[in-house]
Amino acid sequence: MAAASIAATLSSLSSPSAFWAGANLPWGNFGYDIGGGAWNASFFDESFATLSASGANAVRFWLHADGRASPTFSSDGKVTGMGGASFESDLKALVGLAKTHELVLELCLWSFDMCKQDNPGETMHDDLISDVTKTQSYIDNALTPMLKILSGSDHVVIEVINEPEWCMADSCNTKDCVKASEMQRFAAMIAEAVHTSTSLRVTVGSASLKWSTALPGGGQAMYWNDTALRLAHASTLGVLDFYNVHYYDWMYSPSYGYDMCRVPLSHWGVDKPTVVAELPATSSHYTAAQMLNCSLEHGFAGDLFWALNDPAFPLAPALTALKAFVAAHPKETTFAALVAWLKALPKPSAMDEEEGTEGSAAAAAEAVVETRMRGAVAAGKMENHVLLAPQASHDDGLVHSRKDFSRESFLRLLQPSA
Repeated sequence: MAAASIAATLSSLSSPSAFWAGANLPWGNFGYDIGGGAWNASFFDESFATLSASGANAVRFWLHADGRASPTFSSDGKVTGMGGASFESDLKALVGLAKTHELVLELCLWSFDMCKQDNPGETMHDDLISDVTKTQSYIDNALTPMLKILSGSDHVVIEVINEPEWCMADSCNTKDCVKASEMQRFAAMIAEAVHTSTSLRVTVGSASLKWSTALPGGGQAMYWNDTALRLAHASTLGVLDFYNVHYYDWMYSPSYGYDMCRVPLSHWGVDKPTVVAELPATSSHYTAAQMLNCSLEHGFAGDLFWALNDPAFPLAPALTALKAFVAAHPKETTFAALVAWLKALPKPSAMDEEEGTEGSAAAAAEAVVETRMRGAVAAGKMENHVLLAPQASHDDGLVHSRKDFSRESFLRLLQPSA
């Protein structure tokens, strides 16, 4: 991106015309809600109503999750269809309920769980990322038909994958890992497909500001900017429209913390609007109200609290804070304002001449991170644990917080290297 374009973008980030004010309702039954035989219209209707009554204008939902129920696969791992017989009707019902309750629906397609084996013998789908032929089979046989269903749904956003960094070699903590360039290609190919056939917006749910920000600002990689994605997949359309990052207390530090309260967004060197798409309602360092106000004052584009149905992260404090925040900022937090904000985002543009230089810098930065992390592992300062989580039952829904199984060892990866 040319310097003048970056300056204009950064200037616009400081005063968003709309603010994402909402929460995560990631699933009713992990991976089974859409096309997996577990669609529960009453559950989603009541849950969306609860969010809307608290002033929320957005909700984030996981679609395939780890691929346990959708899409459909052949024996060789290629995708052959969207999912079960009810997939289309379930998806339409979900999208319709979100619109009825005036909630922008961020539809998260995948999660790093596709690389993570919860139970011995469980099928994983990391090859959907690493094998470009299988990625294309997903685009052709599942994503493209799905996008036809979503055509005209201007309140829907496509998120390619949740916290992909935990599946990427430099920071991998799952059973199987993929190269950073393979994950970037996966994201770029899906973004290209979405932009080719729809006007929907695309993002990626980065686990932390650490991997979405420039080195001078304190981050350690810019995995998801235009330059990085185009290096992985040469496409004008294979880029994101805005960024998603996550925050939890294990990222907190007064000196280097990757949170929305320590320093303004401009500190991090991002070049697109940035939403904090996961954060806790109860924090050891900030109240929910403080986090909302920090995000607004520091130029972030919004907050989506985790999560309406996760007992390890009770949402009640966030719902109370959301209601007060929305009352104090009525213009920026309406459903209509957020839909208009999505429509007004710049369309993907042709590659700038300067991107060749920026691409080299990005590649060099990634090499530094990889060298540091491998050195830390070799020195015994960082371990590569495989953390096994109880599988959410098809019948009893979410039993344990899936967030509990990654924080201890991932904390080491978030600390800056000496």
